Amino acid sequence: MDSLLELQDAIARLRTTAGIHRPAVATLDAWIRKEVDKVYPPKQGEAELKWFTYGDGLKAHLAIPKGAGALPLLVLMHGFRGQAADFQDATMKRFATSYGQGVFVAAVSMRGRDGSKGTPDSGGKEIDDIAEAVETLLRQYPKQLSSDNVHIVGYSGGGGNAMSAAARYPKMFQTATSFFGISDYAQWYRQANADQRKYLLQWTGSEAEMEARDVCTKLAQYPGVLRLYHDRGDNNVPVGHSERALACRPESLANFSEQGDAVRWIHENPNGDPPVRQAEREFLLRVALWSELKK
Repeated sequence: MDSLLELQDAIARLRTTAGIHRPAVATLDAWIRKEVDKVYPPKQGEAELKWFTYGDGLKAHLAIPKGAGALPLLVLMHGFRGQAADFQDATMKRFATSYGQGVFVAAVSMRGRDGSKGTPDSGGKEIDDIAEAVETLLRQYPKQLSSDNVHIVGYSGGGGNAMSAAARYPKMFQTATSFFGISDYAQWYRQANADQRKYLLQWTGSEAEMEARDVCTKLAQYPGVLRLYHDRGDNNVPVGHSERALACRPESLANFSEQGDAVRWIHENPNGDPPVRQAEREFLLRVALWSELKK
């Protein structure tokens, strides 16, 4: 593997070590980011956007790089009350074409969003829907996709779904990336605002069902690469959710930002040019280069 990327992962591990000098790590991290951009500069390419229907009327929004051959498959997961259409066309194209030969992107809509049939259930059958989307795409695009190059990334509730999918289908996803994801729905129910609590209870049915969605035990057995991004000042999904996931699976690569850091993982979608976009130099680059890097 490229030494720059190995060093980048080493820095990710340093960020979680107690007693380190954070400013020094931040300075080294900023230098590495610039060097990565020199070796692997982001680019702008063309991608076909289209909606895809699978299973019993479920939907996904696809971004497929034009003229590309074999590609990694990246499943992109929206937030708790969001939908796949929340990811703007420009964002979909950026994910699909920024690095390497590109990435086949599938933004999966949870039940009841974007015209997907069914009722939302926050981490229950919806996780099986994600797996069904992957299996269907592998069958329908056999020349471009393969089962040994599948990845998932999600934001907020989508980050929770990324962790849940990796925990429930550990052999399906080579990498899983969670931005400020929910790892414990029962705990989040006690932390959420009244509107979030209303929908969470409606969609899961009870606090016992929320507890049944706990990812910790199975996530510990996940053999792939798990990346966690979270800001310590997050009031929507507290950082304890990612800290708990890291405690369950200590070999995960975690990046926890805090006040004073040059880049903070503010709770938002990756549309436009928000701070979370900076993380694409890490996770999206590796997804695009997965076949090359694992040789």
